Amino acid sequence: MLLSIIILCSSCSAITKSISNVSMVIPEYLSDCDAQFNETDNQFLVSFGLKDSKEKYIATNGTAKVLITDKKNNKLFEKTINFDEKDFSDYSSKQWEGSRYLCGLYINSKDITPAATNEGIVELSVSAADKQAVFKTQRISVFGLPTKDISIKKPKLPKKISYIDFDKKETVVSITDIVLKTDILIDKAYVEAKISVKMIKNNLDKDDGFEIKCVLKDSKGVQVANEEMYCEYIKNGESEYVDVLFDELDANEEYKLSFVSVDDSY
Repeated sequence: MLLSIIILCSSCSAITKSISNVSMVIPEYLSDCDAQFNETDNQFLVSFGLKDSKEKYIATNGTAKVLITDKKNNKLFEKTINFDEKDFSDYSSKQWEGSRYLCGLYINSKDITPAATNEGIVELSVSAADKQAVFKTQRISVFGLPTKDISIKKPKLPKKISYIDFDKKETVVSITDIVLKTDILIDKAYVEAKISVKMIKNNLDKDDGFEIKCVLKDSKGVQVANEEMYCEYIKNGESEYVDVLFDELDANEEYKLSFVSVDDSY
């Protein structure tokens, strides 16, 4: 009797498994692959659709391997994410009319390494229905990636520098503060420096201006920028802000900012 019960239970299990496999719809097509960053929700959304042999949208379980890289081939995110029927819902888009039944995978921006470019590629590899359907890896262009801050080491402040005019008279100023604002457009980095200049010793004629020089070097000590800025007349003890822009930088680099005296006497 015990042997009969074991055989019977074993048969029931096999029948149940067989019925389960028969009832599972295996997708034939992967469609509507998309990736976009939602700045409002601070989330990255990867979405795709699965269709049966009649090209009808369906939902099933599976895994999605997501690899995100920027235009400089920096790996920002790589993970295999499990999904099931509950991850599918109706999505609308300006790209199509009505809604489409898609799987949406949400990735928090804090899990994505900041990029060196604001454009990149998402590689999406999907297998579904208990790996009974495996699809070719899709490459999706993505825009508006969260970008990194550009690394610029400031000089120790305050920093005194001189300006020597045509008459060989020396004017001395002090750099007391530097505020950096960085931005990345496509694959180029930009840095705007707002510099506070305080007059220490003014030997200029009234209403005459002077110049200060900013030098930017990369991690190898190679000079990548040399900007001379004209400053309006400043009274002794007073301060003014001057702006300088460094463009076409590499966000993967580490830079060092310094100030150099200007000699216009020769």
